[in-house]
This record gives sequence, C-alpha cells and structure tokens, in this order.
Amino acid sequence: MKKKKLIELDDEKRIALFIKICDDIIVNMELAKKGHIGDLGDIGNEVGRAVGHNTCKDEKDLNIWAFERDDFTSGYEHGYSLQDGSHG
Repeated sequence: MKKKKLIELDDEKRIALFIKICDDIIVNMELAKKGHIGDLGDIGNEVGRAVGHNTCKDEKDLNIWAFERDDFTSGYEHGYSLQDGSHG
C-alpha cells in the first residue's frame, strides 16, 4: 500500500486553517444548540464534522501536518486529564 504524502502548510496557511476549523466548530455548536439538546456524543460529532470538513477531501484524509486525526484525540485526552485529575 502506497504511503500518503504528508502535506505541510506554511505558517500563514496553518493559522488560517486552524481559525477556519475553530469558526466551523462554533457555527456547528450554535446550530446544534438551536436544533436539540443532546449529549456529549453530539458535541463530539459536531467537532468531528468541522475538523473533517476542513482536513478531508472526497472522503479521504489529506494528511496535513499538525492536523492529523491522532493529534486531535491526544489533545482532547490531555485537556480532559487536566480537569479530571488523571494528568500525570
């Protein structure tokens, strides 16, 4: 299987992508708040949709450096661990 090329963005494009994803998360959460009261899974779904919308094309991960799927999960676990007392 051919390994996917890692896409590296310059600082300007990386920052613009970060801001775009943050803005999309905010829009998705505002729409979700108006549509229904859900659960934690719904929050994760809306965040995942915003990230995927900006880091995937034609149902394929673009493999953008600093926007990899595992990095998101690690960041979430780190932030949560700071709050629940399990941070080591």
